[in-house]
Amino acid sequence: MHHRTTSSATDTASTAGELYLVDAMNLLYRAHFALAKQGLTNGAGLDTGAIFGFTNSMLRLLEAQGPSHLVVVFDGEHGEGGPGDFRKAAFAEYKANRDAMPEGVRVAIPLVKQILEALGVRTVEYASYEADDVIGTLAVRALKADKRVTIVTGDKDFQQLLAEGRLRILRPGKAARADWEMLTEARFREAVGVGVSPAQYRDVLALMGDASDNVPGVPGIGPKTAAQLVARYGSVEQLLQSVEQLEAHRVRTALQQSRGGALLSKQLVTIKTDVELARAQGARGERAGGRQHEYVAEATGERWWQQWRRTPVDVARALQLFADLGFRRLGRRVRLLGAATLSTRPTMSVHGVGAKASETDEAAQVTQSPTGHRLPHVESGGDGSADAGSNGSSATTLFQDERLEYLTSRPSDVVLAALLSQCTAVGLYVECVPTDAAVSDTRVPSKSRQRRRRHPRSATGTESSAPTVATVATTTDAPPASLRLRIGIAVAPGRAVDLCVDAAQVPEPVLQLLRSPQVRKVGFRLKEAYQICQRQLQLCLQGELFDVMIAHHLLDPEESLPETWFPRRYLGDLGREILQRYHMGEEDAADDALRASAMPGAAAACADVARRAMNTLEARLRSGGVDRLARQVELPLVPVLAEMELRGVYLDRSCVQRMQGEVAGEIARVEEQVFALAGQRFNLASPAQLAQVLFGQLGVSPLRTTRSGQPSTSEKVLEALARGASTLSIRSDSSDTRRPASGAVERLAVLVLKHRELFKLHNTYLQGLEACIHPFTGRIHTTFHQDNTSTGRLSTSHPNLQAIPIRSPLGRLLRGAFRAAPVSMTAAAAADASPKVGATRPLLLSADYAQIEMRIMAALSGDRALREAFAQRQDVHALTAMRLYGLSSLSQVTAEQRAHAKEVNYGIPYGLSAYGLSQRLRVPLADARRLLAEYHAAFPAVAALTERLIREARDTGYASTLMGRRRYLPRLHAANGGDRREAERAAVNMPIQGTQADMIKVAMVRIAHRLGEAGSRARLILQIHDELLFEVPATELSTLTAVVREEMERALPLPNQIPVAVRIGHGDTWLAAHG
Repeated sequence: MHHRTTSSATDTASTAGELYLVDAMNLLYRAHFALAKQGLTNGAGLDTGAIFGFTNSMLRLLEAQGPSHLVVVFDGEHGEGGPGDFRKAAFAEYKANRDAMPEGVRVAIPLVKQILEALGVRTVEYASYEADDVIGTLAVRALKADKRVTIVTGDKDFQQLLAEGRLRILRPGKAARADWEMLTEARFREAVGVGVSPAQYRDVLALMGDASDNVPGVPGIGPKTAAQLVARYGSVEQLLQSVEQLEAHRVRTALQQSRGGALLSKQLVTIKTDVELARAQGARGERAGGRQHEYVAEATGERWWQQWRRTPVDVARALQLFADLGFRRLGRRVRLLGAATLSTRPTMSVHGVGAKASETDEAAQVTQSPTGHRLPHVESGGDGSADAGSNGSSATTLFQDERLEYLTSRPSDVVLAALLSQCTAVGLYVECVPTDAAVSDTRVPSKSRQRRRRHPRSATGTESSAPTVATVATTTDAPPASLRLRIGIAVAPGRAVDLCVDAAQVPEPVLQLLRSPQVRKVGFRLKEAYQICQRQLQLCLQGELFDVMIAHHLLDPEESLPETWFPRRYLGDLGREILQRYHMGEEDAADDALRASAMPGAAAACADVARRAMNTLEARLRSGGVDRLARQVELPLVPVLAEMELRGVYLDRSCVQRMQGEVAGEIARVEEQVFALAGQRFNLASPAQLAQVLFGQLGVSPLRTTRSGQPSTSEKVLEALARGASTLSIRSDSSDTRRPASGAVERLAVLVLKHRELFKLHNTYLQGLEACIHPFTGRIHTTFHQDNTSTGRLSTSHPNLQAIPIRSPLGRLLRGAFRAAPVSMTAAAAADASPKVGATRPLLLSADYAQIEMRIMAALSGDRALREAFAQRQDVHALTAMRLYGLSSLSQVTAEQRAHAKEVNYGIPYGLSAYGLSQRLRVPLADARRLLAEYHAAFPAVAALTERLIREARDTGYASTLMGRRRYLPRLHAANGGDRREAERAAVNMPIQGTQADMIKVAMVRIAHRLGEAGSRARLILQIHDELLFEVPATELSTLTAVVREEMERALPLPNQIPVAVRIGHGDTWLAAHG
């Protein structure tokens, strides 16, 4: 036996005396929903997301915990009247609200059983019994045998079984790479905090109910109240005996009305611990799983215990299964697991969960020299790159004699010049670090974590500040005087320099390299490196920038690959060893940024990883047909976005504050109108109180319910009530005195919708944006992301300026607070400057594509009517309305008809259904169906385009834009209809929206280049979907207008001679410029 060090003394014990019970279905469902959007499939098109996530979790459990006795429990098949169906017999609606098992989970079950068998892990299931009851029974039997138990599950119901020092729960993290949590009775009591024991937790569950299992509970009693009641009265039964003594009228009434429901709910949530497994087993002759020996239910003592012991890993079988499923990167883990089954290597605690020491046996071979750190590595091609799908070699043959050479002591300028002068491409890593962190052995906190500390969340739940000029250029809260630069430069695979110097002491050969347009720079987050060079070194990072994460995103836009997974993906086991040796991040860490630690050589390692991956990435870009897109669009866009973030956009604080006061006043007026209609005052922001007024006070029948069974007051419900749905929904049992006056419910719903819009505008946008204003520049410095969307569109964060409402009148007014201001001004000076001072204040120029997605759809479809409409510069929405409503001329089209046609036009590229159209237009479903039918009849080529795009994507496996950007859609072949229809919508949307994204990016790159070549003082400061916003001196307005129009119109010529139109305006504010 071996002993592990865990989070507390009470948890310390030998795994030989501990039984691990795994809730298979809980882990499978979690894996399925966590990875569903990634669309993982094998070569045969099998959905492998749930299988991969489950397998990864099991490997992690075996590696980190090393259990000697382990069993994975599955739900048994449910039939009619089986002994395990006692809950269904007691309550027919038990779990009736659940959707059918997802196809990805259904196909995973037999395959994960095969994988578990190969890993030497026992599986059990019993017909009609839920896994919960089998786990509960096995746990109690193990405890009676004086063994410890750990249940691996995310199901909260198991907390009723906790026993300090004897039974604990290991809960997987909510994210794929998040830490797992070990829950003990002590931690449970600390979390509940009111004296409730684990055994009483089933009483808490009985009172609060469980929407996921359709357990009714007691309406109106939530977790907090339930825990307080159980802590005071001890159990549901004792509470019901004392219900008349309760002072709270609401709670007393609820319990009186739901006495039977509370007792029934307790029966439903109680985990059975006395299932007669021998009888259950004998009834169906169930085997314990695959070829393994059967579970001997009647066995006693040591015989019963030893049947749960893990058997040796069948490495060959596991590798074959992984190869069939496409899990090639799991190969080395199962090899190591097979070589060290029941390993005696010590573990260390991570958030209360044992984890393997970060340095493997291979990493222990590292040697050090006075000039650098050396790490053995594997040769894999001319640049040292390993194939992304490589399993890696066995542990005994992994490393060769060749070594990494990282120069960590600062060489002379002569040596540096000789080293760097002949380079045509270098790996580059640049980061600002505090002086104390730069010289210590502790890891520098990642930028993402520091950003969260710098920008506390506001009361609205959103980050209250955005990355500013200062925080873009630095990575810590330390003042500039205490900052140093960490620079890693890789000149060849395995040869790199690591420097940590003050900005004023960066060696001249390094500065020359950074300024050289002939040297290609390869790295992670090169946008940040560009900004650091600009702010700290006062130089422009020149030369082609090859950001490896952007390149990867072009290859697989559906996969959100964490940076810490990149080394392993592209360098194989060498990448993982470099990652672990230099503490640059952990593959399973919640913070997935790849950052240089303070360890000497770490910055060089970051640069080396990027440099090594370059050749592999370039080859795959070429084979994937996206190398032109990378070279001409995405990579040249990096410095353009860097400059936009540094420049920022000026927001008039005084204007925002004035709008806050006006909106707050309007909110108060709307509230008074609502209270007058409702006949009482209440908290409008509370859905529960609003529901009480609508469905209680006014007697309206609920149109929908929430997951917890409460009447819904969602936006869709309120919109339906505003349309008059309540006229047919007044309950017949409502008295005349409570019956609302004619139109009262409709007016109240309209007012509540308006209140919500005003509230969001005030709290989220006005207050939120004001908090993002940089105190010195007066500007908002949003962050642009190139790798957050599958279609290629840019996204923004800190703050998300693309979410600013522009269609509502109130949202458009918000644009009036964004105005032009000289960048050299301080915030105070800009605020004081009069808008009339044209000599000092520049203008804003707005340029946006007119009906661009419609034009792309016309170009791809070749529809004659649409081609003629655009060629003749007709109003395409009015033309569509004329066709849909059978009118003879455009002059007959009403504003409402045009609006309806516009919704149809813009909905088609997104796979708009008849139901969706009826919701948008607020018309009956039959009318929506008629409009869609009329549209396809009027524009038959558009319907043909939809079918063609889906067919081509199904044949090739991907949808693509005119520039070749690809989005892979494996779910086009999914057995699940919902998944398949979602993929079909993406197949239609991607060529249209993706082409628009490519077009505006091309324009941005070309415009920025021309402005730079001409030495213009005009600057691109913002991109919002189809629109570009510029800051321009009045003297350059006409020149900029001509350049912008020319480059936007010719950025990407459309097929079928469809013209591209650009609307351009200017003014002192964004509102004035956009119109």
